[in-house]
Amino acid sequence: GARAGEDALQRACVDLRERIAATGREGHARFVRRLRELFAAFVVESQTRAAGTIPGLAAYLPLREQTVGLHVEFELGERVVGIELTAAERGCAARVELARLASALVGWANDIYTHEKEIRAGETHNLVFVLAQAEGLSLAGAVARAVAMHDAALGRFMALVEELRVGGSAGL
Repeated sequence: GARAGEDALQRACVDLRERIAATGREGHARFVRRLRELFAAFVVESQTRAAGTIPGLAAYLPLREQTVGLHVEFELGERVVGIELTAAERGCAARVELARLASALVGWANDIYTHEKEIRAGETHNLVFVLAQAEGLSLAGAVARAVAMHDAALGRFMALVEELRVGGSAGL
């Protein structure tokens, strides 16, 4: 029930709400589902952080995919730009993999570049720390392993983009 006021943030939020509502029930439901996934991941991350523990690798990877927030941003982008994907396009394995890889790449790059600051702050949710604990690596070894994971994911992302470019993007 909020109304646009003088505040720029308030106007932007109302505008966004109206654009999302205009996409219809299905678009709105997808956006809400992605927001719920994001906030649920934030809760898990917060609980682990409060306990002072470093999550295991198997728990961390899907959690990081959510906490980076790209899935919400993809939904927002579709709403704002007016992109309408069919069910087949939305479920296309290549599209799903590209979204997951993009999330991993952004999250892992952030973790690699911020690990020094985060270790000083006592942060526990960082790929470098997770790898150090999970694989018994030194900090330098964990950074190298994180970089290798990032680079492998980037290689897969670029190969998938090329496959789609050459083979056409049917279903994407």
